[in-house]
Amino acid sequence: MHKYLVLGLYSLMLISCSAIFEPDLGKQEVVLLSPPNNYETGVQTQELIWEEIDDASSYRLQIVSENFNYIEDYVLDTTISTTMFTVSLAPKVYEWRVIALNNATESDPTTHKLTVREDTTLVEQLVNTIQPINGASYDWDSVAFLWTDLTSALNYRLVVATDPSFNSQTIELNALIPYDFYYMNGEVGTGTYYWKIKALGSIDSSEYTTTQSFSIDAYPEQNSPANGSTVTAFPLSLNWTSATSNIEDSLYIYYENEALPYRSLSSTSGVYQFTAADTVGKGAGSYYWQLRSVSNTGFLSSYTALREFKIN
Repeated sequence: MHKYLVLGLYSLMLISCSAIFEPDLGKQEVVLLSPPNNYETGVQTQELIWEEIDDASSYRLQIVSENFNYIEDYVLDTTISTTMFTVSLAPKVYEWRVIALNNATESDPTTHKLTVREDTTLVEQLVNTIQPINGASYDWDSVAFLWTDLTSALNYRLVVATDPSFNSQTIELNALIPYDFYYMNGEVGTGTYYWKIKALGSIDSSEYTTTQSFSIDAYPEQNSPANGSTVTAFPLSLNWTSATSNIEDSLYIYYENEALPYRSLSSTSGVYQFTAADTVGKGAGSYYWQLRSVSNTGFLSSYTALREFKIN
């Protein structure tokens, strides 16, 4: 038999054996740790926690109201790799269960009952944030904030700052919001930012959430000329779209394979007229240009890619 065919059959056997001898999770049970079975609370945001199973690669978490024998609402059905999940639940009676999974088998479900009572106060509540996730990075100056609504909340206080201390001089946004979302577009510019949020009711409020961060690296968009274009007449317009919330853009022009730009300048117009005077001492050949922004917070963006144009 051909040696490559033998090797192929051997590889298939290994894969098949791996599937056949995958540990049988049907013999194991997921131990649910928190909240305990039949737990009653007025706190809407809950951390569901269970014990890890060594042979499991993931877990299927399901939440319903009222129970799995009589499903009023199918609240959640998701597969995750961790043994903890944070969820915000409206006042109702729920059942939640976890099934351990691997490539070949799954465990029987382990189920707990959870009752969330109506609570007109916010003192013990905590806003469950959805996005941006902690440490998220964006290459545009727009960020969508999402969180889970609390039934007793009338408004939410969203604070964004350039420092995790949230000193008054570092606050970039301090908004009172009646919804469970906020879209920040072109308001802060390039930099690293910190945010927190709390719910406000008629007489009280929740505590602020744990401080989280996100970063923005908003750089200009080069529009024309097209990369690799040949100059047929002067002047040649180098055009770009500035990133929002910037103070100015820095333009760098290179010649051939030189490592350093021979011309650097600042612009607030989004255009530079490249003329024959820009070629004095250089002549025909390949020219390259790139940009970076200075934001209104004083941070520098990343450089754009080098874009080439040719002069014959």
